[in-house]
Amino acid sequence: MIGHLTVCLQRNETLLVEYKKLGCGNKILDRRIGENDPTMSFDEKMAKRFALERQVLISIFISLLM
Repeated sequence: MIGHLTVCLQRNETLLVEYKKLGCGNKILDRRIGENDPTMSFDEKMAKRFALERQVLISIFISLLM
């Protein structure tokens, strides 16, 4: 019984700490452009998202050509 308790405490000291350091968690992060910026208007958000989407598509297209 004492051995089991010791092992559980050791796991909490090592594995739990490593898990928290990884940034893993049970939460959803909203990574959309401008979503957390209250100063941006809806149109500005959409324009920046569209520009980024086009930039990604162009970079993919260029990489396929090479």
